[in-house]
Amino acid sequence: MLRKDNLLDEELARAQDTIHTSEEKAELVERGVDRARTGVARLMAEMRSVSHKLRQRVRQLERQADKLDAETTSAASP
Repeated sequence: MLRKDNLLDEELARAQDTIHTSEEKAELVERGVDRARTGVARLMAEMRSVSHKLRQRVRQLERQADKLDAETTSAASP
């Protein structure tokens, strides 16, 4: 009935739907980017933590190896 009386602007309605759809798509992309940033930040924090723990472990093993070398050297020399 609105079409018949030219009271319904179908092009305007389609354009508004497109804008709304584009806005929704932009929001979805923004949320996806936010999630990706959060995930990357978590992974980087985990990587730093693991790296720190590994460096501590390597230092500890190096100290133990140095200590064993010193004990072996002092025990071998009369």
